[in-house]
Amino acid sequence: MGDRHQGDIDLQTVKADEAAVSVAQANVASQERLLRVLRQNRAYARFVAPFDGVITQRNVDVGSLVQGNANTGTFMFEIMQTDVIRCGSMCRRTQPSALLRASMRSCAA
Repeated sequence: MGDRHQGDIDLQTVKADEAAVSVAQANVASQERLLRVLRQNRAYARFVAPFDGVITQRNVDVGSLVQGNANTGTFMFEIMQTDVIRCGSMCRRTQPSALLRASMRSCAA
C-alpha cells in the first residue's frame, strides 16, 4: 500500500513540475513579446532626416508625449538643409548665362 501512495505523490509532483514549466514558458514568451514592443517603441523615438541640416525651431519640450498625426498634429521641429547655396547678384539681362558659368566653375573648384 505504501508504494502505491508514494507513486501517487511522485505522479502529482511530476504533474506539478510540468505545470510550473508550462507557466514559466508562457512567461518567457510574454516577456519576449513585451521586449519586441519596447524595441519597436525605441526605434520610433529616433528621428533621422534624409539630409544634413540644422534644427531652426523646436515646437515640443523634452519628455513631451507626441503622436504621429499629420492632419491635426503639431510639427515637432523645423529643420533647414545646410548644403544648399543660395546666391543673388545684379546683372544685365544679356549677362546671366556668363555669370552662371563663372559661379559654377568657382563652386566646382
